[in-house]
Amino acid sequence: MSATLTEEQKNRIYKRTSMKAATSVRSVAETVAFLLSDGACSITGVEVRVDNGTI
Repeated sequence: MSATLTEEQKNRIYKRTSMKAATSVRSVAETVAFLLSDGACSITGVEVRVDNGTI
């Protein structure tokens, strides 16, 4: 969906988020890595949003 947006449109969206920036690939990857680790063994049936607070 975002591939069709202009940079100006993307920046307007980012300004409405809590973090005022796009979500980084690294942030998503680190979240996935945590969820696959033993540290997340008690997490079940939950939705984890990695979206910089997108409204």
